Amino acid sequence: MRLLAPLLTLALALGTALGCGFTNSQIWLAMREASDQSFDRVYLSMLLPHYEGMHKLGEEYLPYAKDPAMKRWVEGMMGDRKARLEEIGRLLESLGGGRPLIKEIMQIEMDADLDQLSLDLGKPSVRDTFANVISTNLATSVNLSQIALQRSKNRAVLEFARRIRDGETKRAEQLQLVMLGR
Repeated sequence: MRLLAPLLTLALALGTALGCGFTNSQIWLAMREASDQSFDRVYLSMLLPHYEGMHKLGEEYLPYAKDPAMKRWVEGMMGDRKARLEEIGRLLESLGGGRPLIKEIMQIEMDADLDQLSLDLGKPSVRDTFANVISTNLATSVNLSQIALQRSKNRAVLEFARRIRDGETKRAEQLQLVMLGR
């Protein structure tokens, strides 16, 4: 946990320029204004394009990753996204399906993140750009899930949100160690 604080501080500092959720207050507005009856679907609908986008960021960056530790981290992150996307799909189906307008809000942010990364593909700075963008996305996942832990009444969603919060915190700490060369 002590490694996470500097990483999240960096993510928040860079967030206005890079990274999902920090430039689009609509994400937080949708989460805050969701009714108790629709909250779980809003949360999961937000995570669907978020995790798809994080997977895409990994796909785009992976061919440029030179450091074996970073490659392993990205591959692990992508595998986790795939598993979580399947779980999100099952949860949404059990709740009556996704919320298309909510998905669009997050998709705009994920497209902006991909555009940001694309500008640096092939440049020496691509590793740092990827780490900055993905760090803010990890922080967004933690924040969205923390809100879900406060608002959801659904046991399955609460368990899922707890796993996301804890897993993304650990993944952010692992990324920080990779970036520090440990």
